[in-house]
Amino acid sequence: MAIIRSEEARELNPNEIQHRLVELEKEYNSELGKIAGGGRPENPGRVREIKKTIARLLTIIKEAGTKKRKSTGKRAERIARGKKQAAAKAEAKIKEAKEKKAAAKKESEDAAAKSEKSDDNKSKKLEGDD
Repeated sequence: MAIIRSEEARELNPNEIQHRLVELEKEYNSELGKIAGGGRPENPGRVREIKKTIARLLTIIKEAGTKKRKSTGKRAERIARGKKQAAAKAEAKIKEAKEKKAAAKKESEDAAAKSEKSDDNKSKKLEGDD
């Protein structure tokens, strides 16, 4: 059987890919049988090419399977919804932190103003006592 390149394999329909994969696996097993029996393969480079082609076909099958799952979109929708919710929570926390910081700043300014007034009143009392 001839070695199949990626471009050629992608043009085949899934049934043809499966058929070619089965044929290549049979050929690979027969070559391994020759080697295990103590013989030498007719073409040692062919064994490597068969292994690579099998891996290439399995990769194409796997890629085709993952593309189908992504097209359903339900999982992607859940992930997107979760990301939006997480972003909304993060924004709410940031807003809350800013409000707390502003409130603390206002409180410290009020305390400083109150402290200045009490200092002014004390100094007026001291001046009045003289």
